Amino acid sequence: MTEPRLKTEIRVAAQIRRAQAGGAFAVVARRGDADAGAVAVKVYLGGGRARALVQSRDLDGRAIWRDPLAGTDTGAEIGARTGSGIGSGIVSGTGLENSAGAKRAGDPPKDYPEADVDARLAREASIDPDLWIVEIEDSRGRAFVEDA
Repeated sequence: MTEPRLKTEIRVAAQIRRAQAGGAFAVVARRGDADAGAVAVKVYLGGGRARALVQSRDLDGRAIWRDPLAGTDTGAEIGARTGSGIGSGIVSGTGLENSAGAKRAGDPPKDYPEADVDARLAREASIDPDLWIVEIEDSRGRAFVEDA
């Protein structure tokens, strides 16, 4: 049996409050299903750079946050230019997890050109009409997501 979940509308409101309390600017850019919609977060870092996280579930039904651009051509190009590898795209808490699920603490989510993040989130929204998109402007790159 799955554990009870808060309505998405309540979780998004709490995330926006956490961001504002932390000194960041946050808005709902797209409203999805109030009860059970998934959540995507765009974090604008400044200088035309942004990060994206999309809420998903792992095989055990636990909430996880994934980088929807990890493993894409855009992600591979950026990884090649910067010399950094692109992982599985699964982000939990403060570090990335590799495909085996082992946490690599200290590895922050990757940042990409803002236009690429916007295009990917638009694609995610076209696939999932219930998707919420929260946009946060924070030069420190904080997404203010609850721990997965």
